[in-house]
Amino acid sequence: SNVPEIIAKLKELKKEYDEIKIKKPAKLDSYVKLVHEETIARKEKAGFLADPKFTSPFLQPGRLVKIKSFTDNFGWGCIVNSNNRKTVKMSLGTGGKQLSYVDVLLNCTIKTLPGSTKKTYLSSETMSPNIIPVACHLFTDISVVRIPLPGSLETRESKISILKSINEIEKKFIDGGIPMLDPVKDMKIKDKKFLKLHDTCVRLHDRIEIHPIKIKLNNGSSKTVASVEEYERKLKILDKIKALKDELKDVRSIVQLNDLKARKRVLRRLGFLDSSDMIDVKGRVACEISTADELVLTELIFNGFFNDISHRGVCAVLSCLLYQEKSF
Repeated sequence: SNVPEIIAKLKELKKEYDEIKIKKPAKLDSYVKLVHEETIARKEKAGFLADPKFTSPFLQPGRLVKIKSFTDNFGWGCIVNSNNRKTVKMSLGTGGKQLSYVDVLLNCTIKTLPGSTKKTYLSSETMSPNIIPVACHLFTDISVVRIPLPGSLETRESKISILKSINEIEKKFIDGGIPMLDPVKDMKIKDKKFLKLHDTCVRLHDRIEIHPIKIKLNNGSSKTVASVEEYERKLKILDKIKALKDELKDVRSIVQLNDLKARKRVLRRLGFLDSSDMIDVKGRVACEISTADELVLTELIFNGFFNDISHRGVCAVLSCLLYQEKSF
């Protein structure tokens, strides 16, 4: 994008940003920041829970796990097969870490990408039970609850029965939520970094739960929901503005760099710089001139312009090269 286009986009975004009026922004800001910090801490914590050495003993068939991908929230599912668990290397840039997969029954739809054999999975609101391989780093929670599985999972009815069992368990624990495995007491994770992250998550969760905005959300305040959504939209616009400003800075730097290259090219042609862009004799003379046009005066000197004129003539010419701003 060129500079005028970026500036036009910036003006448009700033106008949109200013048009969003938020009541009591300080409370909303503190709540959204807490939620954001907790989300980051949970993601880092999930990295530990994805490690097979911590999770393997608890990935038995019937275990309930909560799953969230980068783009979709699948909610609760049930591990149906851990015997076929496989471990593969993650992509480049991850330090060669291992990813562990298990078969999980989820309420989701399966679609094949156009022109490809790859499959994509989407959460479903209707009863669509499917058994899919899930990477352990997508587990946001591992429950203490295990449910009995039918002898065969070949039929749709047997899969639906598991989803119904999960729904009944969710209803049973509707107040406090389905109980989780405690990573410290149950899973015996003693890594210092993890323990610090765990404490951070607990602390942030407690602060969020007693926050006035969270209390209003729990009470079903539609106004508060709308305010939070508007504030988050405003923050997203602000992020776009910052990104565009960085892009504008980069574009202008490139323009200045091109301008610098052009100036150096002229100085090389005039002999002020050598082929290695080092200052030559003419350049050093020009550097010593500070009260007149350096390039013009240096050219006059090296072309012998002043050799055949009188002292008065020299003074007259030099007076023409001086510039004094008028003062009022």
